[in-house]
Amino acid sequence: MTGARLLDFWSPPDGAGQPIACLATTFTFESDFFVRDCLSRFLSLSTVSGEGDSISSIVAVLEEEDRLSEAQVSVLVDRGTPAEKRNLRWDLLPVSVRGGLLHAKVAALIWERKARIILGSANLTSAGYRRQVELALAIDLDENCRVPKFVLDELVTELRRLVDLVPGPATGPKERGLSTVDRLADRVEELGLPRSS
Repeated sequence: MTGARLLDFWSPPDGAGQPIACLATTFTFESDFFVRDCLSRFLSLSTVSGEGDSISSIVAVLEEEDRLSEAQVSVLVDRGTPAEKRNLRWDLLPVSVRGGLLHAKVAALIWERKARIILGSANLTSAGYRRQVELALAIDLDENCRVPKFVLDELVTELRRLVDLVPGPATGPKERGLSTVDRLADRVEELGLPRSS
């Protein structure tokens, strides 16, 4: 995906199928931006709430609700990030890093037949994706993937560690986040990648 805009990485590749799960991490977070610009692409929504007349907005909300009823979405944020309004169909999980901050910016996007990992420097904010100079790398987990397996395994391990830092027992939202990490691990295993470069 050379030359793509950062938001383009959230759109499914050809033949991806229905969205299954998304796990994203960020330091600062804007829920409106995430829903309107990132999540709408991941879910392949045809309309976006707030665009057009009230009927269009209602249709957009219903379409979003329908897609979210079938896809698991979790966002890990630093514990100092204020909780904003959000849809109760996706999880916003505060992460407490002992003696530090959650500064990772990773998104694991899983569809029926495709998966993608986005590694970058941009927070899930309008400024991070639209105005600031940021870097990102999209890794499609498909037959063309040439990333050594140990690199992807370490990434999966780190994502699992971050979800484990969410306070409380591994039930509910935390359990759903761990389930997405398990799905990502399964996709990595299915590739049959070499252990090293």
